[in-house]
Amino acid sequence: MSLRLRRKSVHLIAIALQSLGRPTMMGHRHLFLRTISLCSLLIAEAALAADGFMVRVTANPGQIKTGSEVLATVPQGTRLWVFEVRDDRWVKVKVPGEETKGWLHSSQIQRIERSDADYARL
Repeated sequence: MSLRLRRKSVHLIAIALQSLGRPTMMGHRHLFLRTISLCSLLIAEAALAADGFMVRVTANPGQIKTGSEVLATVPQGTRLWVFEVRDDRWVKVKVPGEETKGWLHSSQIQRIERSDADYARL
């Protein structure tokens, strides 16, 4: 391939790239923020999965509380992440895929072992 042909190819590629438009600084900022947010969520979920464990609600319904206030009721069989245990009676839980966090009495749950098929489905 001659030097002249190579220069022409490079020039055509440069023109094609310019026609795609240059991202603005604002576009870069939004992309950066979206990327950071996604990474933060993935890291948080990975940390929760590594440190916490899963339980299945055995009560019908299970009551997720903060103090005496009931934040949410969850049906029997719902799987929850546990990331804190107090006095072997109360567990702090999070509903996977939701923002709901609160406390559930240990009498309303059963631990799911990592080898359990239900654990792997999440």
